[in-house]
Amino acid sequence: MKDSIAQGSNAGPIWHTHFVRLGVDTTGPCNNDSQVQAITFEQPDRVVITGNTAIFNVIPSTFRGTDTLTGKLLSLTPGHKIQNVVSFELVPHFSTSGALQAVCVTNISPAQQIVTNPITIGN
Repeated sequence: MKDSIAQGSNAGPIWHTHFVRLGVDTTGPCNNDSQVQAITFEQPDRVVITGNTAIFNVIPSTFRGTDTLTGKLLSLTPGHKIQNVVSFELVPHFSTSGALQAVCVTNISPAQQIVTNPITIGN
């Protein structure tokens, strides 16, 4: 499934970033887990993958784009104060007709290693 403009013309597994807005809907399929309420289609930053390291160069404090879930305009303002870096799993839920109902965010845990010093790759 193509969820980002960074995937180009195919829906293959290409590393890319999103900004998301999470919330909790206790009556929906995610129960008490966080649920993706909005997600950018355009990539707010370029990610460089080197081995098992992901490097994010420039993260904007506000990003305007298209919501992948609704196709409507979206503006998200995450700021620049990093409070935590986490790993997580995404669990999609579909209706009986195959339409995406929700994307749950589960198994949220602190990342094992965080490097805050900038690294320059190449020239």
